[in-house]
Amino acid sequence: MSERKCNPKENKPMLDPRIILWPNRILSKVAEEETAFDEKLKTITNTLKEVLTNVRSYGLAACQIGEKARVFIVALSPEDEPDQEQQKDFFSKELRVFVNPSIVTTGGRPVETEEYCLSFPGIGVKVKSRYPGVTIAAYDETGLPFQENFVGFNAVIIQHELAHLNGKTILDEAGTAKRTLIRSKMRKIAKMLKQ
Repeated sequence: MSERKCNPKENKPMLDPRIILWPNRILSKVAEEETAFDEKLKTITNTLKEVLTNVRSYGLAACQIGEKARVFIVALSPEDEPDQEQQKDFFSKELRVFVNPSIVTTGGRPVETEEYCLSFPGIGVKVKSRYPGVTIAAYDETGLPFQENFVGFNAVIIQHELAHLNGKTILDEAGTAKRTLIRSKMRKIAKMLKQ
């Protein structure tokens, strides 16, 4: 979940070419459960880490790099709501891999958040379905199970990435008028990237 920067000289979004953009159909597919913690999974998680570090974003799901695996990675902030200095210092964050994640419990009432997505560069959507707290059960990349509580900004990022694994994007959260605008912007982005 991130807002991408633009290259001011070319007025093009700065993209890692491995990131899948909407309307690629893989973004609307439900991810497949991982059953083997093998070299293939290790390659996927390493690529996720590499791409996320390259773009200095908050989270990335496997479908966003063209993989059907039920895996995502997040750059956890050391505090619930990171301040601007913490957001700038990407390398102070903990990169955490979630394999076959599920929400065990939610805390609080859903809140409205402004969310961005690497598959929709520079486009923000108001999302009203995120809980301020979640308990997640998952496996790490080595196959060790864990269950952990997340609150605030970290909880929102995790729910955003989990939505990707369920075939949902910020486009699904947008109203009709906003969807039309997003589709138009994405067509313009696709044209810019082809130039």
